[in-house]
Amino acid sequence: MLRYFDDNDPWMIAEDIPEIFFYFCQVWLSSFVNDLEKSCGRNYKKVLSVFHGTDMKFYYGEKDSREFEEYLVEKIIDEPEFGENINKNIYLFSDKLTDFSRELANADLADVRSEQICEWIKEQDRIHTELYEWGWLSNATDMFHNTFTNRLKNFLIVITKDREKANRYLSILSAPKKRSILNDQQIELLEIIHQIQQNHSGIKKVSEEILSPTENQLLCKYWEKYHHIKFLWTGQGGAYTLEDYHNQINEFLNTGSLAQDEIKKINTEIEKTQDRKQELIKEISLDSKFQKLFEIYSEFMLTKAYRREAQIYWSYHMNNLLKETAKRLKISLGQVYFMLPNEIETALLNGKLDKNLLYERKRLCVYYVEKGKEAFLVGDEARDIEKSLEKKYEEVSELQGYTGSLGKASGCVKIINTPKDMTKMQQGDILVAIATNPDIVPAMKKAAAIVTEQGGITSHAAIVAREMNKPAVIGTKIATKVLKDGDFIEVDANNGVVRKIKK
Repeated sequence: MLRYFDDNDPWMIAEDIPEIFFYFCQVWLSSFVNDLEKSCGRNYKKVLSVFHGTDMKFYYGEKDSREFEEYLVEKIIDEPEFGENINKNIYLFSDKLTDFSRELANADLADVRSEQICEWIKEQDRIHTELYEWGWLSNATDMFHNTFTNRLKNFLIVITKDREKANRYLSILSAPKKRSILNDQQIELLEIIHQIQQNHSGIKKVSEEILSPTENQLLCKYWEKYHHIKFLWTGQGGAYTLEDYHNQINEFLNTGSLAQDEIKKINTEIEKTQDRKQELIKEISLDSKFQKLFEIYSEFMLTKAYRREAQIYWSYHMNNLLKETAKRLKISLGQVYFMLPNEIETALLNGKLDKNLLYERKRLCVYYVEKGKEAFLVGDEARDIEKSLEKKYEEVSELQGYTGSLGKASGCVKIINTPKDMTKMQQGDILVAIATNPDIVPAMKKAAAIVTEQGGITSHAAIVAREMNKPAVIGTKIATKVLKDGDFIEVDANNGVVRKIKK
């Protein structure tokens, strides 16, 4: 009999993710307890997740997650080459997932046999599992207990004898040595804007009719390459349209800035940061081993974004395959979202399908996994487990997190977790989120500062905040639970502190 609760190792919430589907989650939930040992020699012992439709929370054992994180960081410190291999393999298997997704993108799904759909289901599960064997490790070093960050920061505190200075040094030493995939996307659009500004002096608004055939072609290619980014997991925000990109271009044009200057600014800032890093390495006489550890740490920022991009591309095209599956099974896409891969195969090839069970899973379900075992619970059993996991939060006036990007700002709180929340975001507000994703970047651009409750300083929020030069405090654990829209707060990212203040 499976034990869902253990007094010696109580459940700790790992992530709270809106708008995601079980079919995707089961890949990594299963990998955590079955497959990570193939890359690092150890698995998590157990994982539990709760789904309310497409909103999910998953939990680790508090002790188990801490021990795993400490084990992993020690392994990287003892064997820096292992840390370098993590990054190399994230690139490798992300590319394999992208290649698979392109195969789906080019397929006429309506004409393929059900056997082929089942083969694709198996293949993506295999590739995605291989990706998670390595791809999760960069998260796992830091995401829940900030072990890697704390080891590096404590090392700098010993050197500087000053916590705020250590935060500043950590920010410099952890700066990636090249542009992220997010920066690359931004620069590609700026290069298109640069051509438009060269060809249409003083232009303030673009449309398909105003742009030349060459300019429209460039924008269409950009759309084809990146329109899926907004889709994320369930596609609730849709995908970007050409009109969306017209609006982004118009927004930039109305700032009065030159795209060429902005491109230069981005590239120059990276160069300056690397120069500051080299100067600091000399100033504090940082030895070669710690230089390598900081490089591994900073590369995690890039590989996390790279993996996420590959997975969003996969999600966009995998959704089309799941839609075709739903059509053949005569059920909704929402029901397919709650099927295991083997259940899809059985349903497509043998006609065995419990539609009522899928309906129950979609309403509320609990998925529990330990090595070689799993349980899928619905109804009263799921409700009882969910109730046992509920936690009440007391009112607080100050939150402690980690420095994602240096600086200070104050403003009005806006809780932004999904694209539909973005309409309430005004210029100068403080964006507070469970975690940030590419689909809410437009709101991040308006923010005076960013606060998250999940993630480490190599997270999406930290990457984007640095690139936008905005203060960010990440990993507060309870930000969206104790703050609400309209609260006025001060974000002191230099010290990783968020304070409620009166206007």
